[in-house]
Amino acid sequence: MAFHEKLWQSSFASDGTPVNANNPRTGPTGRPVRGFETNGLPRQPGAPYAEPCRTDATPGNNWSVAPTGRARLYKGANVELDAIFNKLGWHFRNSASSRCG
Repeated sequence: MAFHEKLWQSSFASDGTPVNANNPRTGPTGRPVRGFETNGLPRQPGAPYAEPCRTDATPGNNWSVAPTGRARLYKGANVELDAIFNKLGWHFRNSASSRCG
């Protein structure tokens, strides 16, 4: 996860020259490229890496990124039933039913 917390990872251009903080290049949109771009945000509890919704790096915020969007709360329930399937009484003792909302 520490790998994704860093915005720029040192890399190489197609001609073999290093691209990093000391040797930035200008990208196609005119912004500086300091290597391979990853998420650049801190890890979040319950997330595999970090918050995926983020702003783009722009000169106005010193080429850094920030989270964007609003937080949502998801609640779930898992209920176990003794589900009977026919008149003969065939059943699954621990049939699970899930609901999110």
